[in-house]
Amino acid sequence: AGISGKSVFVGGTKGGFLFPGFQLGVDAMFATVKIFELLIGAGRKIGSITGPWDKLVMVEKSVACSWGKKGQVMRSLMRHSEGFDRILVDGARFSENGGWVLVRPDRKHAQFFVQAESDNSETAKELARQYVKYIKSWQK
Repeated sequence: AGISGKSVFVGGTKGGFLFPGFQLGVDAMFATVKIFELLIGAGRKIGSITGPWDKLVMVEKSVACSWGKKGQVMRSLMRHSEGFDRILVDGARFSENGGWVLVRPDRKHAQFFVQAESDNSETAKELARQYVKYIKSWQK
């Protein structure tokens, strides 16, 4: 909150920033300029901002899957990830083996996307390989 006690900006639920004094919606260009303005005011350069995300490695794969098998694959994925702490939005995202995996069906094409991320490139690659293999086996 600012000196007046009113919010200067708010972090949105989907990663955007809202600046109530400007408008009631997210505006990426305005947010970028305001963030630079805040950094300058704090005497910081954008390159000096680092965090644990700096070292993350993401691996993305696509797996062919006929339209008729997509439901079968999703049901198998739901059973497989049942005990995991997962987020079910546009697919399934969950943590596994020191990384996380997102498996989601492509809405326009007969395929699935697999995204795996970890701070270790071998872990990310192995998670992606593992889920490509699962998706292929769940189609049988």
